[in-house]
Amino acid sequence: ATIADGANTLVTGSVQLRLDGNLVSPPPTVTPLGGGQTSVSYPGGAGLLTSGSHIYKLSYTDNLGGGYTNEVEFSTPYATLPAAYALPA
Repeated sequence: ATIADGANTLVTGSVQLRLDGNLVSPPPTVTPLGGGQTSVSYPGGAGLLTSGSHIYKLSYTDNLGGGYTNEVEFSTPYATLPAAYALPA
C-alpha cells in the first residue's frame, strides 16, 4: 500500500497490519518514498492461509493524532484433490 501525506504527515511507527484480527509477524516494512509518500509492504507469513474468508486491516495515525484504517475482506478458496493424486506411502 502507498500512504500519501496531506496537510498532516504519517507517523511511521504507528503503522499496524492485522490479519484476521492478529498483528502480523514480522511487522510490515515501512519505506519513505519521498514526495510525501510512504510504502507499506508485507511479504506474507511462512504458511498458507486456511481456505475461506479473511480480513486484513491496515491502520496508522498522523502527526496530529488522527487515526486511519483500511479494511479489506478476501477469500482463499482451495480445492480438495482426489485421493488418486496421492503418492504411495
